[in-house]
Amino acid sequence: MATESFQHWVAQLCIGKTIQEVARLLQLAYTTVERWFYQYAPALLPTSNPTVVCVDEFAFRKGHDYGAAVMDTQTRNVLSIASGKMKKPCGGASTRRLQSEVCCQRLGSCHEKSH
Repeated sequence: MATESFQHWVAQLCIGKTIQEVARLLQLAYTTVERWFYQYAPALLPTSNPTVVCVDEFAFRKGHDYGAAVMDTQTRNVLSIASGKMKKPCGGASTRRLQSEVCCQRLGSCHEKSH
């Protein structure tokens, strides 16, 4: 039985490495490292209250599968990724919950509006 602090440390090791690499390094079962990573990973994510976000739509497979990413323009952290086409990119649920002051669809226009 591993301590909670050890499990958290193992999850932190997975950042920048694959779960397989960490499992081999520490001689632990892959499934154990995977379980700990997914248990503690949300707490390792940066938290921010962005004032300016940028929404970028992209294609997983052109003409078939689409997605949208929401990014904090100051920290450059991706805050949300959603699948499907967005009818109102800056009015969707993924941007409304952020309560940002400015929402742009192109990064260049975000910098113009935020200054």
